[in-house]
Amino acid sequence: MFFVLLVLSNLMLAQKIVPAIVVVDGTLPESIGFTCVTRPGDTLSFPYFRSHFKIDDLIYEELQTLPDTATLYITMAYTEWYEGPPKKKTYEFKSIMWKEVLMSGNVLINITTFNNEKTVYYVDYSGGLWVKVYEYDKRFGNRKKAFQRIHAIYPKLYTNKKNKITYGR
Repeated sequence: MFFVLLVLSNLMLAQKIVPAIVVVDGTLPESIGFTCVTRPGDTLSFPYFRSHFKIDDLIYEELQTLPDTATLYITMAYTEWYEGPPKKKTYEFKSIMWKEVLMSGNVLINITTFNNEKTVYYVDYSGGLWVKVYEYDKRFGNRKKAFQRIHAIYPKLYTNKKNKITYGR
């Protein structure tokens, strides 16, 4: 029995906790599955739980060997639960992010969807010294309303004056 507890405790300790906040349409999800592709054929998976990523030591070490400006192709699998008879639907959101942002320890990822099927979305993030630049797309609808929805999480960071978008810290 002692041996089993020892093995389980080692498995639990073999993970790094990286602080993060993920917001989907203004709500904090309980968990999201993250997959990132660092190089062709090299896929790393780790979960996000409310307030942090839980990354296995081997995956963490592999991420640490990459340069800070390494491009990560992120896929986030978000499961939404519906009331009534228990139903769930999983949505995938894809984005590109630098390794330094993901591993900064204070990353904020904001996902804003623009339709019920969650196929039109915008992924915004900040972490370390980096903030993703706002990229308007006609699929988002009215520019001003889209800007307000996307940046409701960062009200003091972004300003929109006469359709000019500026950034500040």
